[in-house]
Amino acid sequence: MSLLTVTDENKNQRAFNVSARTLLIGLVFPMAQLILEQLGVLSETGQAVGSVVAVTALLLLGGSAFIQYRVLVSRAEEMWLDQQRFQEQMRTGEQDLRLLVAENTVAEAKRAARHKFEGVFRSCPLPMAINAYDDSRFIEVNPAFEKLVGETRQALVGHSPDELALWPEAEALRLRRRLAVRNLIDRLRLRITPPNAEESIVLLSTQRIELGGRPALISILRDVTQTWEGSASLRLPADLLRRAAVPIFHVDGAERIVYSNQAAADRLALSQAEIQGRPFAAAVNLESTTIAQAFTGVDRNGTWQGAVGLTDGGEISLWGCRLGDGPERLFFLV
Repeated sequence: MSLLTVTDENKNQRAFNVSARTLLIGLVFPMAQLILEQLGVLSETGQAVGSVVAVTALLLLGGSAFIQYRVLVSRAEEMWLDQQRFQEQMRTGEQDLRLLVAENTVAEAKRAARHKFEGVFRSCPLPMAINAYDDSRFIEVNPAFEKLVGETRQALVGHSPDELALWPEAEALRLRRRLAVRNLIDRLRLRITPPNAEESIVLLSTQRIELGGRPALISILRDVTQTWEGSASLRLPADLLRRAAVPIFHVDGAERIVYSNQAAADRLALSQAEIQGRPFAAAVNLESTTIAQAFTGVDRNGTWQGAVGLTDGGEISLWGCRLGDGPERLFFLV
């Protein structure tokens, strides 16, 4: 039994006791007069006085009954209001409980997701890093990234790649330009030159995320140094490609330039950073039909050599080969 029910029962009991006393007091005088009149002990004056007293008692009884009625109605209204307040408190408490349960569920789900992500991030065999979006400082790195750049997590976190000289300024400038245009970078060819590790060529994929309410970048790198420097059919040192007197272009499966040597930059009157990412045919002004034949020949036979038309009406000699078993090609303008 609730406290409210006990209180209401006590109120009703008190109201009943008051009504009983009033009834007894109101009836005693009329009953006494009736008995005395039957016994004949009252004079006419006494009978008149008794009648007045009896009427007065009945009036008092009626007034008391009316007052008791109003008291009971008022208490009933109070009980109804108490019940409404109690029900409202119950509804509010139930809503608060549901909200608390929902918040705890969401918090638990976030903790589980964060724990799962941390496990995947740390155990991923590919180098991964999380950087602040505004100043590129490292927030977190996995062991594979530490191995790639030859630095410990403690030496990396809190510093930017530029501060640690992980890649040349030209590569850093190209990366910043890409990030200024879009929040997603997919397989960008990047040359990294960390002070405490060997120079590597990597494919960088970066995406903008929200971390703790602040923008950040999560990056995955894939080391393709062996693919870049040669394959079973082509084992040319990287420095030989850079110093070659003929223009050389490394083209990916999307037919975009991922690397060009200095001779190619001089031929196109552009910097190597500006050439990076451009469609090969458009950058060299090659006629689309004949360059398509060159791509087909390289993909089918592994190598191709021939004359390719230019968009201005001339032509050049082109030699190409496939790098490894993938869609990557190397083209020489001869």
